[in-house]
Amino acid sequence: MTVARLDIVRNRIEGPPDLAIEVLSPSSRRTDEVLKRRAYERWGTRELWVVDPDVERVRVYRIESAGHFGRARELSAEHGETLETPLLPGFSITLVDLFTDPLLDARR
Repeated sequence: MTVARLDIVRNRIEGPPDLAIEVLSPSSRRTDEVLKRRAYERWGTRELWVVDPDVERVRVYRIESAGHFGRARELSAEHGETLETPLLPGFSITLVDLFTDPLLDARR
């Protein structure tokens, strides 16, 4: 959180997050992909990641000048893409690493 956003912190967080991450599951797919996305947009969340572990993809929505999310940028592990955001300078993770289960790899 940037210093400029410290005003939302009191006894609890009182305001929209800069970044929200939703992980899809079969039971919540519609809620996460449609309803929550609209709510985050309405609240002014600057960026939303919708993570789909079933197909190893991440959809990145960023708020545009009109105050609405632009077209999603879809990243996939299959294409060896990397997830980065200007909200977390220096943060970078390949989707292959994101979707790798270290417990399964340790057993091999």
